[in-house]
Amino acid sequence: MMNVARYQQWDTIELEPILRQMMAEIDYDNDGIVSLEEWKRGGLTTIPLLVLLGFDNEMKEDGCHIWRLRHFSKPTYCNVCCNLLVGWGGKQGLACSLCKYTVHERCVRNAQNTCIHTYNTNPTKDTVMIHHWLDSNSAAKCAKCKSTVPIFQGKRCRWCHNLLHTKCIDIWPKECDMGTLAYHTLPPVNIIPSFLDRSQSQNSNFVQGNPTKFSVTNLPPNRRPLLVLINPKSGGRQGERIYRKFQYLLNPRQVYDLIKDGPENG
Repeated sequence: MMNVARYQQWDTIELEPILRQMMAEIDYDNDGIVSLEEWKRGGLTTIPLLVLLGFDNEMKEDGCHIWRLRHFSKPTYCNVCCNLLVGWGGKQGLACSLCKYTVHERCVRNAQNTCIHTYNTNPTKDTVMIHHWLDSNSAAKCAKCKSTVPIFQGKRCRWCHNLLHTKCIDIWPKECDMGTLAYHTLPPVNIIPSFLDRSQSQNSNFVQGNPTKFSVTNLPPNRRPLLVLINPKSGGRQGERIYRKFQYLLNPRQVYDLIKDGPENG
């Protein structure tokens, strides 16, 4: 496992103790050897190995987090146990690339699937863009009253990125304006699976119930969404960081990995 990480040219100083701890936790009989049965059993209760190695970064079902191991430059708390993230080499944990929901490695199995929905499954009913609130696990200023929001005393919207006190949310507009990047962001309410789009379904070969292709409908005239095509290996491998950044700033359905997806899906 460490050889794989070194082949990817990663700094393994922090990764090695995490892997050692994980292996020790699934060595249930404490014989110093992880058997196949222990490996299978441990897979149900520990963070997936592919996440630690940086390979599990594909879009899953809407609402599911996409985890990655990261470090934090300021005090950050776990969204599950509400304790400070502290680990080898400083503060660290697992953060969702799409919504920034953050957990300890040991808490990931208790994390709820509260990530964003990137498309609309009920276009006849859901036509208004609403906020996607997440508990704020770091202190910052309130967008409404401008005073500091203590840790876990407010919520941040994943789409407009505004942070508010819990009490201020009640007097904040219910409809989300998508924030400063609204002009370039594709609202999820305007994305529907192609098999639900009557204008295309008659000539479509897509299998109903499998939302692998999408249509954009009723896009507001004041929107010009970006289509972002990124080669993660370009720019001295800075493409991976830029790819994750755009996934968070925009709708992930606007951002495509040229190596994995090619330009056609976009």
